[in-house]
Amino acid sequence: MEITDNKGVFRYFHFYGVHGPFTMDENQDYTDGTTWQKQLKGDFNYIDEYIDNLKRLGVYDNTNIIITADHGNVSSSNGITDTPLNPVFFMKPTNSHGKFTTSTAPVWLMDLRKTILSDMNLDSSKEQGVDIKSLKPDEKRERFFYNAYIDGKETELNEYTINGDSNDINNWKKSKTWPILFSLYK
Repeated sequence: MEITDNKGVFRYFHFYGVHGPFTMDENQDYTDGTTWQKQLKGDFNYIDEYIDNLKRLGVYDNTNIIITADHGNVSSSNGITDTPLNPVFFMKPTNSHGKFTTSTAPVWLMDLRKTILSDMNLDSSKEQGVDIKSLKPDEKRERFFYNAYIDGKETELNEYTINGDSNDINNWKKSKTWPILFSLYK
């Protein structure tokens, strides 16, 4: 990695994380028969190397880093989500220093675009969500989660409304259902 000019850069990396097939070990070697834990460790080793390069080049402090997932561990029966599906979300805002901290602020994936555009000083007024950095840990806001229920064939898409702590399944309410009229996996 090298710096070629002083313009801002947006980079997006996609890793398999804990999705199968599990083909990479913790040493970033591609192999058959590894585990999701080793593959995830390998992904984070790539991320560690990237962050080390940002620090070496002197641009780490001026970098906004977001690490997230598409969904949490999916568990459902009869079309109803049994456990909270909280994707991991890590964020190091631009010009932040010190140790990582945790927050219970009610974020959701729809906040990402507004947050990224705001951080790049670009117009985010037409985006849904809020800039994540503006949220307070005790803030009350409604979020949504969408999950396709599959029982050998796709049957429906469910919307869940989440009010309160998303780690508490009692705060999840199935609010809408739409039939799926085509196969997602042909």
